[in-house]
This record gives sequence, structure tokens and C-alpha cells, in this order.
Amino acid sequence: MNMFIKGMASAAAVMIFAQTVALAADGKVTFNGEIITNTCTVISGDKDKIVTLPTVQVSALSAANQTAGTTPFTIGLENCASASDVSVYFEPNEYVSTEGRLKNTIPAGGSDNGANNVDIELLNNNHGVIDLANQTIDPTTGKVTGGNSTVVTPVDGSATLPFYARYFATNAAEAGKVSSYVNFTIVYP
Repeated sequence: MNMFIKGMASAAAVMIFAQTVALAADGKVTFNGEIITNTCTVISGDKDKIVTLPTVQVSALSAANQTAGTTPFTIGLENCASASDVSVYFEPNEYVSTEGRLKNTIPAGGSDNGANNVDIELLNNNHGVIDLANQTIDPTTGKVTGGNSTVVTPVDGSATLPFYARYFATNAAEAGKVSSYVNFTIVYP
């Protein structure tokens, strides 16, 4: 009986030690962040904005890389701290092409009559192309990088971020409707 108790005690000690070894940490993850005051609020009319591009002739997009229908739009902000810059991060989704443009969400040639070979391209305030596929937020600085975004400084608690959208032919366009979308987040670089 003593042998049995000693054997059980030894087995229990080995199991406890084995569990401790199995639970040893292989690394550590540290999370850092910052909470700021007076972040901007998107004005109500711009939270779910609809930008209507003009109707253009298919001949304006008859070859790859042609653009047409450049249309300005803005994202307005209020209740901002005047000392901090603001920018927009356009969040990639399944409709962002590898080239960084928005693909048409309406199927081509179907009953919905979607245009074929047409994307929507976003531009910053200087008409520079915003590459949605390569736009990221730098975790150290908080700045939007790689995408050619617009940065503004609020004045008197408000700011307007100007952008443009246009049609982009990925090949000779075929007539039809075009629609796409992208979500955005206000960032404070």
C-alpha cells in the first residue's frame, strides 16, 4: 500500500510539473494606444454620402486606362480640436481591386445592366490617385500611408476633406450602370 501511495504521489508530481512546462510562455504581445479629446464628428449628411458621377458616353472609356466623369466630393467634419490634423482612411473591402480602385458591384451583362470593364477611381485634393489597395495606417504615427490621402487642419472646430471620384476603364468599356462603395474612418495623424 505504501508503494502504491508513493507511486501515486510521484505520478501526481510529474503531472503538475508537466503542466507547468506546457503552459510556459513563448512570447508576449503588448498593446499601446492613446485616447484623445475632441475628436471630430462627421457631419450627418456625409456619414452615408452618395456621390453621383455624370452619365458619360462609352466612347470616353473606349480603351484601357482612360478616365472620365471626374466629380468632386467632400467629407465634412465638425466638433474638431483645432490643433490636430485629420485625414480619412478608406477601408479596403472585397470591391477594392489589386490596383487600388473600386470595382463595379453591379454584375455586367445581367438583368441589372452593369457596365463592364469600368472601375471607380478616387483622387485626393491634388488630383493624385488614392491607391485603396496599399493604403494603411502607420501604427507608430497614426498617419495614413501608401495611399496618397488628404490631410487637413481643422479651423474653428470644423474641417472639409476634399476628394474626387471618376470612372476608370480597365479595358474598352461596355455600357451599363456603375456602383461601388467604400467605408471610411477619420484618423488623427
